[in-house]
Amino acid sequence: MKRDMDLAREILFEVEKYSEPDEYIDIKIEGYSSEEISYHIKLLFQAELIEAFDLTDSSGFDWKAKSLTWKGHE
Repeated sequence: MKRDMDLAREILFEVEKYSEPDEYIDIKIEGYSSEEISYHIKLLFQAELIEAFDLTDSSGFDWKAKSLTWKGHE
């Protein structure tokens, strides 16, 4: 899967709007599949821009965002 900087930016904006940093955020963005969103959440986590949970199990790939990091706010 290719990295989509527009999707990554949209995810960061969605995470920034969320006010409950103790729970994961179920992000849905029109025009993108849940797999595309999960993949980009994983990339943002690896880049240290967000805190995220890996909920991947036998039913499929699933990453959920939790909050922005200091770096992610910048």
